[in-house]
Order: sequence, then C-alpha cells, then structure tokens
Amino acid sequence: MLKKKITTVIIVIALVGVLALSFTACNKNKTAAEKKSYDYSKILKGDLSDFAGTYVNGRGDKLELKADGSYSDNFRDRVFLFDEKSGTYLLIMHLWQDSLSMFLFPVGVDAYNSDGKLVKTDKTKIRLHSNNPHPSSSDDLFYRESSEITGSVDEEYYGGPQDDTGSFTGPSYLYATTNLRLRSEPDTSKDNRIAGVPQGSRVEFLEWGDFDTIDNMTKLWYKVKTEDGTTGWLFSGYLSETAPLKSYDYEKILKGNLSDFAGNWKNGNGEDRTLRNDGTFVKGQKASGFTSQNNPKQAAGGDFYMWGVNASEGGGFAVTLFPIGVDVMGYEGIIPTDKTKVRLTMGQDLPSSSAEVFYLE
Repeated sequence: MLKKKITTVIIVIALVGVLALSFTACNKNKTAAEKKSYDYSKILKGDLSDFAGTYVNGRGDKLELKADGSYSDNFRDRVFLFDEKSGTYLLIMHLWQDSLSMFLFPVGVDAYNSDGKLVKTDKTKIRLHSNNPHPSSSDDLFYRESSEITGSVDEEYYGGPQDDTGSFTGPSYLYATTNLRLRSEPDTSKDNRIAGVPQGSRVEFLEWGDFDTIDNMTKLWYKVKTEDGTTGWLFSGYLSETAPLKSYDYEKILKGNLSDFAGNWKNGNGEDRTLRNDGTFVKGQKASGFTSQNNPKQAAGGDFYMWGVNASEGGGFAVTLFPIGVDVMGYEGIIPTDKTKVRLTMGQDLPSSSAEVFYLE
C-alpha cells in the first residue's frame, strides 16, 4: 500500500514538473514573440504594416491603425517623422478639418510624462500615444491586442524617402557630442572603423538606419557624410542637432579686446551695426571704461560687460554685452532672448523689448 502511494506521489510530482516546464516554455516563447525585431525605418517610408491592428489603452479606448498609417477615413495626407529626443516615431495625419498626431514607442523605448518622470510601461511591446509624446499615466498608452493588417500601403500616392514633398527627410546636419568612430556598417561588434569623428564635428545626415541599444540608449543609426566627404554610420545617441556652444574668453573684454565678437550685429528692428576689434563701430570713435557688472535680479553667473563709445560728432553711448546663458534685463524684468548666443544692447537706457537686442550674424 505504501509503495503504491509513493508511486502515485512521484507521478503527480512528475506531471507538475512537466506542466511547469511547459508553462515556462510558453512564457519564453511569448516573450520572444513580443520582442520581435521590427524594421522601424519602414515607418519613414509610410509603411506601418508591421504595426497595423487594434490597439487598446488602460481605459478601454480602442483605435484601428491601418497599414498606411491612418486611423481615420477622413484624411487628406500623412507625414511620418522620427523624434530623436523621445526616441519615438511621430505620425501626423491631416484631416479635412483638423489634424491628429500619434506617437509610436518602439520596443525598449521608455515613456516619460511632461514632468520628465518615467511612466511604467511594458517595454517588450510597441505602444501608441495620441496628441503628444508625454502620456500622463500608463493608462494613456495603447497596446496592440490584435495583429490583423487593415488596409494596404499605397506607395505610388504616399511616396517614400525620395518624395518631392520632403516629408520623410531627417535633420540636415548633426554634431558629435563626443569623439566617435565612423563605421562602414551600423554595427559595433565588428572592426569596421573608417575614420574618427572628433567631438563637435559637423556631419551631414544621409539616411536612417535601424534601432540599436548602446550604453543603455535605444537610438537609431544614421548614415552620414563628414566634412571631408567620407560616408559611414554613426550611432545617433551621440549626435545632436544643436551646434556646441562656442567658448569665449570674456576677460579679454576688460583689456579692451573685442576681437572674439567683431563682426556685423543685427536686432529685431532691422538695425545693424559692425563691431570692431577695439569695441568701436566707426573709424575715429574711441571706446573706454571696459567693466564687468552684475545685476542682483539675475540668476547666478549673471555677469555682463559694459563700455562706453564716444561718437565721432560728439556725445556717446553705452554698449552692454551679455555672455551666453546670461539674461537680458529690461525695465519690467527679464526680456526673452536666445541665451545660447552672445547679445548686445546699445544706449544708456535699458531695452524695452527683445527687438532692441542685437545678435552677431
């Protein structure tokens, strides 16, 4: 009797083990299926066939995404772009009386709310969000619940990367944020280095590549051309559309040397002035009194430089240079200006608007 019970227990344990292994295998297969490798670059050609189907969010709202990227029959045209900052694809659909936008988060890409906080999502799946790239909660995100292909891609009408409309083009120029290796293929596992791209170098964008994850960044590879004409691939995680800020030696101003800022300056009112190396604007003028001052109403590091210029026909005026990052103060407080650039104001009075602020051309 005891022997029969032991045999029964062994059989039950074996069956449980088999079921557990089967369940684990199913889960592994499911996870592998969810992490399917998609050709995201097809989106930029107007082909959403890999992502077509029914999507539902945490509140039960549903939408049907078609293979041509539409999710409404009342459309005129569509534009497909890639948003490098959020790592998402943007689908803009122009309706006859309105327009809609949809953001697609690829597998592995995080979602953030408007405050920059991480939104908990299932990164093993593709997700959609409408209107803006910042869902306020996980309930805002749509997940695909079926994979039926709805509609078809009309290549003749919607064109592709070479479409004359330019809807599918990428950034014109990019800048290396660190020293990079230009590669013959979008792959870091091979010894395929073509050339070095120093930090701050400008490269011309040629075409999109596929996604890759490097240094915990899930970004696209870009095919680019360097300034010497060499073409190759760079990982976009280390590229920026913004040129690096130039570093100036502002202390030279206190010695009367304005050579770093010499050139033509123009303001929003259409006025222009040519600043010379000695701080004057017209031959025969004299500049003096080069000083550094600070406005206590400004944030830390709010130093600005002032000097006086004697006019040729008598009298004179004051010139103030605001370094990169320093606010321009007016009578009613800070005036909106581009703080990534140096700016000048001229005259004894404080500027009354941003149109009176001069920028170096």
